[in-house]
Order: sequence, then structure tokens, then C-alpha cells
Amino acid sequence: MLGDLPKNIARTLRSQKFFYVILGLFCFESLWLAITAVYPMVFDENTHFGIIKLYAQQWSPIFAHQPAGGDFAGALQHNPSFLYEYLMSFPYRVLTHLTSNVTAQIITLRIINIALFALAVVIIRRLLLKIKIRPAAAHLTLFCFIMVPVVPLLAAQLNYDNLVLPVTSLLLLLSVEFIQKLRRSVHISVLRPGAILALGMFGCMVQYEVLPFFIAILTGLAVAVILVLPRPLHDLRLLLLHAAQHTAKKHLALLAAALLVTGFLFSVSYGYNVVVLHNPNPSCSQTLPKARCAANITWARDEYNKHHPGAINKNPVLFAGSWTYRMLLSMFYTSSGGAPGVMYLSFNPLPILFVGSIAVAVGGLALAGFYVRRLAREYPELGFLLFITGFYLLSLLIHNFAAYHTGGQKIGINGRYAFPVLFVILATAVLGYQQFLAHRPTMGAAGVLVVLLLCTQGGGFVTYLVASDSRWYWQNHIVISLNKAAQKAVKPVVIFERPIGAINLSGDPGD
Repeated sequence: MLGDLPKNIARTLRSQKFFYVILGLFCFESLWLAITAVYPMVFDENTHFGIIKLYAQQWSPIFAHQPAGGDFAGALQHNPSFLYEYLMSFPYRVLTHLTSNVTAQIITLRIINIALFALAVVIIRRLLLKIKIRPAAAHLTLFCFIMVPVVPLLAAQLNYDNLVLPVTSLLLLLSVEFIQKLRRSVHISVLRPGAILALGMFGCMVQYEVLPFFIAILTGLAVAVILVLPRPLHDLRLLLLHAAQHTAKKHLALLAAALLVTGFLFSVSYGYNVVVLHNPNPSCSQTLPKARCAANITWARDEYNKHHPGAINKNPVLFAGSWTYRMLLSMFYTSSGGAPGVMYLSFNPLPILFVGSIAVAVGGLALAGFYVRRLAREYPELGFLLFITGFYLLSLLIHNFAAYHTGGQKIGINGRYAFPVLFVILATAVLGYQQFLAHRPTMGAAGVLVVLLLCTQGGGFVTYLVASDSRWYWQNHIVISLNKAAQKAVKPVVIFERPIGAINLSGDPGD
């Protein structure tokens, strides 16, 4: 029986049913949190809900003037990250006609966010399979991804990151398909590059952080065109013209309409901000009086830091080390809601999951580096995905470093911003192990079991369950009883319930 274990594990990992188990597990964990966690949850859920309610009072996605009661969200008239709240205002409008119960409205909107994140998981699987990663490795990557503690916590609440992830995943998929078609130089579709442009502009208007991601994709595609085509601009123009001539007119009309709408909104938001305000994401005080901006917590914090800068260490290497640690920490931690008496009680990661996950990931990435030539040969589009990953993460690092120099505080360093590329890092680590264990099936089976055991030590919503108490839930007897029962079930499995302590990696006194 034991001799068949490696084969059985491999068969399970590559099966379609295992992917459905992954998707079902993710939905179960996220739904549990969405239905039971008190409002507002930690990632600015109240701000998003407040803006959604403001958009429900008008049909236009652009505020002509600062709306009454909107100062809590900053200068909304020139906010480039507006499409998530605008689109979510439509189901909210329907809900207000069906029920006046705010709790029911919030839970329903949370479920829509879970559906968006689940769509991203489906797209990511297709992307991994598209670059020829085997189903077993793709499914293991997705399992590790959904077991990151902040993943279900994020998916279970109102937050624009839940729309960002399917958009960025689809951008990567379309880009990979374009590169693959380009290499063959036949039957190239004009719809795909057009869709990339329209979807990229759409994503930038969902969240400002998508802008460097989109720039990275355009840069990567430009490099791919230069490397593949002998006369890049001339040959690409001919291919696209030929493709346009052989594309149905109704499809071209739909593409033109998508580009027209997204291009217009992009120019109204980003174009105006750059040309008139000289900043794609302007500060609130550039368009509103400071007295009104003070109602926005983020602006008030930044303003205070600007005038009361802390002691800083300008060494970029030390900052990069601290930044990396903080990004990892904020992927594995958990937090309560912001209801009265709770106010966002943060709980650091559980030690076995945190240390073990980092060790396993670093080991896989080291192996991927060792087998880099083989991986480049077997998965030619992986290099493109890693380029996007590096470009995007570096842009986040530089942005946070600049904010640190301005205010002397490490702000805006949040692991969820890495989710658009986290699965690429995980897939690379899995491929590293796959190369090393190709002829060691018993060790491979043992490795999978180690990953499964690690996940029991805080993966998914387990960290939340271990940390939470009755104040973290809706004040409902059934909800509190269910969470207490779940907590009672998982706590005996977790070996160390005490979270890790803070570690100073930057030499800053306040780190």
C-alpha cells in the first residue's frame, strides 16, 4: 500500500476533481468569514462601502464635484481608482430595493467579492496550464496560494483588490497567448492586443497600483515583439492589419467600443491628473482645502508624518530587507474588524506556518535557479511572467521607499498588493521542486504531505479562527456559537498558538 502512495498522490494532484476541491475549500473559508466577521473588516471595507453608497446616488462613474459627505474618502473628483466602487454600486442599488438590512447588504456584496476572487483562481489555473505547467504542479500552486491566511480574509470583504486580481490574471493570460501566437506568426488575432489595452486601462482605474503592472506588461510585450520579429514594427503592423481584415466586423466594433470607453475614462481620470495636476494619483490637498482633507485618515496620517518625520535609515539594502519581511508578515497575519470595542486587533503569523512556508518557498526558488536553463527551455513564457513579477514588486518597493524618505514611516507595505504576482513566485518554486524530485517519487510524496501538514498550522482561515474571540464576529448567538465550535476544533491541531514576535531588520528604532 505504501508503495502506491506516491502514485496515488500524483494522481490526486493532477485530477480535475482536486482543482474543484481547491476552489470549494477557498469558497468555504471565504464564505465563513464573509458571513460571520463583523463589519468593517480590516482592509478599508468601510471606506469602500461608503464610496459605493455615494456612487449609488448618480449614474456617472465620474464625480463632477466632490460629493456631499465624501470627504472621508479624500478628493473623489480626481481619484483614479474608482471603477470598483462604481460597478459595485449597481448590485447595491438592487439590494436597497430588496432589503433595508445593512448587514444583509454587506454580506451579499462580500459574496460578490468572493466570486470575483474565485474567478481569478480559475483564470490563474488556465494561465499556468497555458504555459505548459502540468496539472499537478498547477494545482499544488493554487492550493498553496489559497492557504495564505490573508487570501480568504481579503476575498471575504469589500475591497478593490478582489476585482484587481481577475483583471491582472486575465491580462497575463492574454499576454501569454499573444506571445505564443506571435512566435508562430500565423492566425494572430487583432482582438487580443486590443483587449490587453482596454483591460489594462480598465485595471488602472480599478486600482492605481495596477498602473506599474500594466506598464510592465507593455514593456514585456514590446521586448517579445523585438526578440521574435526580424523587423518588429513593420512585421507587427502587417500581422495586425492582416488580422483585422480577417476579423468579423461585429468583433471589431465591440473592440473599438471597449477601447473608446476605457480610453475616454482613462484620459478623463489619469490624463487630467497628469496634465493639470502633474500627478497621476494626486494628493487630496491638491484639489480640496486641507481642512476637508483632514477627514480622510490616510491623508491626515501622511500629512502628520510629513511634518513630524521619524528617524530613518537611508540604506536601501536594509530597507529592502525590512520591506520583504513586512510584506511576508502581512500575508500571514490576521486582524479583527473595526467595530466598537475591537478596532482592528492585529495578530502576527503563527510560527510554524510562517517559518515553514518561507523555508519551503526559498528552497523551491533556489532549486529553480539551479535548473534555470531547463526551466527556460521547457517553459519559455515563464521568463515573461517573472519579468512582470520583478518589475511590479520593484515598483512597489521604490514607491514605499520614497514614502519612507518623505515621512520617516514605513506605510503602505501590505502583502496583499503582491497577490497579482504571488502565484508566479509559488509556481516557480513548485517547478524547482518538480525538477529536483522528477526521479524521486517517494521524496515528492513526502514533500506534498509536509505542505499539507504546514497548512494545518494556520493556513487559510485557521489563523483567524485561532486568534479571534466573540468580539470579532457579528453579534449573533448562532454566529458566535459556530465560530467557538470551529475554534475548539482547530486549536488542538495547531502546535504553537502563540504568534511570532516583531523582528527589526532595518536598524530603525521604530521598526
